[in-house]
Amino acid sequence: MNLNLKIARMKQGKTQYDLSYLTRIPQGVISLIETGVKQPTPEQAQKIADALRVGIGDIFSELHEVQAK
Repeated sequence: MNLNLKIARMKQGKTQYDLSYLTRIPQGVISLIETGVKQPTPEQAQKIADALRVGIGDIFSELHEVQAK
């Protein structure tokens, strides 16, 4: 489960539908990413981070660690 993403989204008062609108990523995919069923592509991760105005590593720490290696 990607709690960092969910917490960041909820702190800003955004729903999955809001995030979907801002990123053009289907809401169902955002749900799958939040629940850990699906890993975001690098492009999706960047779009989500930009929409929430946070760093990729703040919400996708495991993705950030992989990219740093």
